[in-house]
Amino acid sequence: MKHFVLPGIHRNGEEVALAGGDAHYLTRVLRLTPGSTVDAIDRAGTPFVLRIVRIDRESTVARVTHRDVGQPAPVAGTPPYTVVYQSLPKGRRMDDIIRDVTQAGAREIRPLITERTIVSVDERVDRKLERWARVAREAAQQSGAAAPVAVGEPVRLDRVELADGLNLVLHPQPLAQTSLHGYLGVVPDRVGLFIGPEGGFSDGEIELLLQKGASPLWLGPQVYRTELAAFAALAAIRIVIVERLHWQTSEA
Repeated sequence: MKHFVLPGIHRNGEEVALAGGDAHYLTRVLRLTPGSTVDAIDRAGTPFVLRIVRIDRESTVARVTHRDVGQPAPVAGTPPYTVVYQSLPKGRRMDDIIRDVTQAGAREIRPLITERTIVSVDERVDRKLERWARVAREAAQQSGAAAPVAVGEPVRLDRVELADGLNLVLHPQPLAQTSLHGYLGVVPDRVGLFIGPEGGFSDGEIELLLQKGASPLWLGPQVYRTELAAFAALAAIRIVIVERLHWQTSEA
């Protein structure tokens, strides 16, 4: 279900002044007027009802109140909390990646600096983070995602610490005997997914990730562009989980 995505994190009953594109979306696209309401979430995914209080020349003021969504029924195939470690691509491909992984159910994306990264990470990183956060909000708003993808600051691959759960590194060769079905025999609470740059991770980087506890993931002989790889892997993970939970339910 689509909803308006509030910037930041909010408390029940507070008023928020929205300007620029947010005000335009509420008053010109949704055509809301004082007293109108719309379902909303904040950056943490907390559900609210947004009620328009007044519309000024400079901003639209609204009050947020908690929305009781009840106890949701279990959804077959609900993905685990997924973090995508994405090697920085050229140009604005990262914008497309953020949009796609939002629709595919990722919760975080952490840009990686690798040996083959050709993008310069310079003083403009703050501007990039601001744009990426805006893209994540827009993607969550359009797709109805439970929360916007949290975009972290770029980090060197050798400084990444793997968290508990299942960590997978996409590789063009079948390095392991375990299939994706095997990895997801028990659905984990958390999945980390490592996506290399154009040309892939170096042999040394693959070895480093495997030593840290990551497992190689092979999705077949086709080679994915870096901006498509995360979406393809997340879709495969979702399909396996849906099938497994469906079969368990059918056989129970």
